[in-house]
This record gives sequence, structure tokens and C-alpha cells, in this order.
Amino acid sequence: MPLEGELATLGEAAAVALVTAMGTNGWTGIRDAVGRLFNRAGRDEIGGRLDGDASLVSAAADQAETRAAVQPFWRLAFLELLSTDPDSAADLAEIIRARAESGRTTGTTRMEQHTTVRDSGRAFVAQAGNVFVYGEGTFSGSPLPPHSGPRRHQGHQDDGE
Repeated sequence: MPLEGELATLGEAAAVALVTAMGTNGWTGIRDAVGRLFNRAGRDEIGGRLDGDASLVSAAADQAETRAAVQPFWRLAFLELLSTDPDSAADLAEIIRARAESGRTTGTTRMEQHTTVRDSGRAFVAQAGNVFVYGEGTFSGSPLPPHSGPRRHQGHQDDGE
């Protein structure tokens, strides 16, 4: 039975946080935390997949494309973990929170990201370690006003000015 609601969103957010950490300085911390979480659930083999996917991302000419390619596996892995062990949700949320904090930078940072969601689609967008959910009736957990066309969000962040 597929997960819905908060647990499904948590699984998606965890996948986004994990793959965005691959190939970055924050990888080791999230890798170890995710590995421990899966080991506790009896999934010791997941460590090899974590290391393999991180190696693929690090070696890729287009890291964003490679992250997008491995993300579906991690989404399903987290959803399976949450369906068999719902108590892991708190630990998974803490991993996401820690990743968000470690992803914050100091100094001046300018980021721009464009996301378009059409029809009944959903987009899970990671920006500066924060995960935003766009789609039918949601905007970061808050209701969206009714809109007949595509939803477009332009993320923008300036720090230090």
C-alpha cells in the first residue's frame, strides 16, 4: 500500500536531501546517518548503494543529471523504510533538518531556481538545504490559492547584504 500524506512527503524530502548532499562537503554526515537508519531496519546492504551513488555523482560531468537519475531509487527506499518502520520518521526528519543546517552558507550567496508545476503534478525542490513542495494545493505545507494555469516559483536568496 503506497504511503500518502506526511510520510510520503517526508520520504521524498529525504531523497532530495540525500542526493543533493552527494558530491558535497556535507556528504559524510548524511551518509553515515542514513546508513545507521537503514542498518537499524536490517538493511545493511544500503551502505554500498550509498557509496556507489555518491561515487557516480562525484565523477559525473553533469552532477545534477546524475543526482536526478539516482533520486527515484532513494525515494522508493525511504518510502519502503517508512512503510515498514513508521517510527523512523522522526530520525529521518532530524537527518533532513541537520542537512538543511549544514547546507547553509556564510557570506554572499545568490541562487535562482525556476520550477513549473502543471496539472496535478508536484515538484519537490531543494534550495539551500530547504525542501519546498509545490503542487496541487500545497506550498511548503500551506494551501495555495486556486490557480488555473501552471504554477511558477522563482526562488531567490541573498545572504550577507
